[in-house]
This record gives sequence, C-alpha cells and structure tokens, in this order.
Amino acid sequence: MIGRRLAGPAVGLTAGLLLAVTPFASKYAQEGRSYALVTAGVVIATALLLRAWERPTPRRWAGYAAAVLLVGLLHLFALLVLAAHGAAVLTARGPAARRVRRGWVASAASAALCAAPLALFSATQSAQVDWLPPVTGKTPLALLTDFAGPTGTVTAVVLVLAALGLALPVRRPGGPVALRALALPWLVVPPALLMTASLATPLYYDRYVLYSLPGLVLLAAAGLDTAARAAGRLAVGLSRSVRVPGPAAATAAVALLGVGLAGGVLTLEAHRQRIERTSRARVDDFRAAADALRLGARPGDGVVFVPAARRPVEDVYPDAFRGTVDVLRSETPAASGTLSGRQVPVRRIQGLLLGYARVWLLDGLGRHTAVQAPEQEVLRVLHTRYREAGRTAVRGFRVQLWVRR
Repeated sequence: MIGRRLAGPAVGLTAGLLLAVTPFASKYAQEGRSYALVTAGVVIATALLLRAWERPTPRRWAGYAAAVLLVGLLHLFALLVLAAHGAAVLTARGPAARRVRRGWVASAASAALCAAPLALFSATQSAQVDWLPPVTGKTPLALLTDFAGPTGTVTAVVLVLAALGLALPVRRPGGPVALRALALPWLVVPPALLMTASLATPLYYDRYVLYSLPGLVLLAAAGLDTAARAAGRLAVGLSRSVRVPGPAAATAAVALLGVGLAGGVLTLEAHRQRIERTSRARVDDFRAAADALRLGARPGDGVVFVPAARRPVEDVYPDAFRGTVDVLRSETPAASGTLSGRQVPVRRIQGLLLGYARVWLLDGLGRHTAVQAPEQEVLRVLHTRYREAGRTAVRGFRVQLWVRR
C-alpha cells in the first residue's frame, strides 16, 4: 500500500513480494517473539502517517500516534522509527507543510510520552541485554547482508536495485512525498541511532531493527521498476532501428530475460527459505539437548546448567528430565517470577554437587555469554572431583556426563 501510494502499483506489488521472500523476515515471522509483529505495526504506522500527511486531520494524527505507541509497547527500540518519520516530514513542501509538521510533532510527542513509563521501568532491567556484543565496523555491513541476503549474488542484486531507486527519484503524481525521502530514513536512521548508542553501552542486535527492512525493499522495488521501464524503452528503440516485427517482440524478449533473472534470485531465496524452516537455522536446539539427556540419564542422576539461563530447556521438555534432579535450582520459575527460576548461592554448589555420583552438565556457553562466578564454581568442582564419562554435541549445547572420582 505504501509503495502504491508513493510510486504506483508495480512498486507496491514488488515491494510486498520482496518482503515476503526475504529469509530474514521469514525467520522472525516463525517466532513467538515480537519482532514480526513490531514490523507489521511500523508498516501500519507509516501508512497512517501518509494518510495524515495527505489530509492532516486530528483523527488521522491520533490514529498514527496510537499505532506508534503500540509498536513502542511491543518493543521500545521501535520508537526510533519516529526519527525516520521526522526526517521524512522535514521534506514536506507546499501550503500544508507547516500543518503536517505540527501534526507530526504533536503525535510523536504524545506517543513518546505515553511510552515513557515503560522506558523508565525498562532502564532497571538492563541486565537482560548484558550479553549483547559490541558494535564494530563490520556491524552495518552485516545488517545489510541480513536484509538483502542470503547469498552474495542476491545481496548484490538487491543493493544495486536499491541504489538505483535511491539515485532516480520516484514519485507518483499526487503522492505526499517522494519514495526515497521516506524509504531511506526508514532503512538507515533507526539502525544508525541504535548502533551509535551501542558505542557507549551495547544495545544493538539485528533483529531489534527488523522493522527497517521495508525501507530497503521499497527502494529495491523502485529501482526494479525504473530499470524495467528503461529496458522497455530501450527495447522499443532497438526494435525500430533493426526493423524487427514490431516493438512488442523486443519488449517480450526483455520481459523473458527479466523473468529468468528473477527466477534465479527466487531460487536462491527459496533454498534459504527451506533452511529457515528447520532447526539448522537456529543457534541452539533445545529438543536435541533434551533428547541426548533422555537417552543416557538414570533415575537419581543430577543435572546442572551452565549458564543457569539455559535451564528453560528443562521446563520446555520436562519428560526428558523425569527422574533426574536439578541440583542447583532453589526456586521454580513460577515461585520466583522469573524465566528460569533461582539458583542456590555459590557457597553451596560444591556440597550439593558432591551428593551425586553422576552429574549431567548441559553446557550452553555461547560466544556472547559471560562466565560468572556460579558457572566457574560448577566447572571447577566437576573438573577436580569428577571425570568426564560421555559427551554429546548438539547445536548450542554440549551434553556431558560426569562421574565422581
């Protein structure tokens, strides 16, 4: 709808199809987390912004503010889209430009003010993101690859088309704004702001800015539309110069070539789409870890998790842990009001572990996981008082059996 309003039906349809076949979008469309819903909300908010831009009435601005507030409540970092919308609104021209800016400022301020209590409370929960890696010089390129990938060929094609859509202004007569004036800030501003903030305190992760992906597909769709029109004009000109049987034949040849290229790109996308629907696309495999324990555990065996945040595998697949004892858990998630429950103090770890002749270690230490004092103590006791008697490696876990010396 946004592409159609700003650049015509072909751009709108192409942008929608590009978003649908992008593996990065499909990945999070499958998850229970909020990122796909946030992206949908941002797209709706942007469409409502254009409606209010075309006819700035209090009711339309209120709808826009409500949509922005909704996405902010789903994920606070989604409020960064306000900066992208503000950058687009600054390009407003004509007699209604001042009215549009005033309406946008009032709506954006209202949404941000309503979300402020959640933001203040979330500031007390910073430990939830202390695992985030620092931003480096490779981070922006990695995000572009996520958005435009999955392969180098597909990435190159999408980025070339986006550059073409950026270089050649596309604007539908009567549209409120040029497509690139909206799509470019949408793509660039939220990730840039979050990456910049992460230079002081790591806050950035690619899925947090999934909602900026529509900016890229709009630019790529505009570039493809521009290229197709240019190719059509060139084909007509060539057909006339070489006197082929009418320009329709040359146009059809170009169309077939375009279909062939598109088919190749979609084939590469389809391969990645199939992978995204398997466990191979995930950084960890809870079910495989649970199955490895199920195959070897005996009644009365102890189980420990490193780090403790990996304990939810026990709550998701409790049948695999039936008969075993979670040695270090002191409170269940329900009793403690947490995702993984609470663990005993470090000083009690050795005494509790030594009460078990066989201990299963589900080691899920990843590259972004810091080793804290409890994990250090568990590993120390196992390496000094036990011997390793078996190991199974699955995605994201090492399931190890340790037998007391």
